[in-house]
Amino acid sequence: MPVLGNNNTKACTKCKQHKEAVEFGINKARPDGLHYTCKKCMSDAALKRFIADPEKHRDKKRKYYAKNPQMFNNNPEKRREWHLKKSYGLTSAEYNNMSQQQNHCCAICENHVSLLKRGLVIDHDHQTNLTRGLLCDNCNKSLGLLKDSIKTLERAIEYLKFHQLKLKVAHDK
Repeated sequence: MPVLGNNNTKACTKCKQHKEAVEFGINKARPDGLHYTCKKCMSDAALKRFIADPEKHRDKKRKYYAKNPQMFNNNPEKRREWHLKKSYGLTSAEYNNMSQQQNHCCAICENHVSLLKRGLVIDHDHQTNLTRGLLCDNCNKSLGLLKDSIKTLERAIEYLKFHQLKLKVAHDK
């Protein structure tokens, strides 16, 4: 049974590499809550299956569409409700309540939803899958690119402060 190491890593059973937990999909049936192969290996395997038999993939997709019409009909509200429930376990009312608690603003940059192209997106912890709050798309992507690492974010802040001070000193001369 693979378990997470001290530094939050896990070995992929396919490529045998030790990777961060965020590089594995969620599998609630497993003791560590993560899939046994990394996302990259799973993606590679899916591509190989598709290339080997594209018609089988298309049939599977058609059956999924037929089984889940609420996701693919022309009712955006029902589609959104289905997506919120399936992906985050939230109802529209719960999402709206979160938005209201944040004054309809991003929890990080505080931009109001009216200024955003995509509105507020749901931020969640990729290890626990728990919802943290609502963010603008840029802030959500930034956290993802920094792999939700507080240490990396603190270094980024120090980097910006250093160069801001350096620029001020050069300007004052």
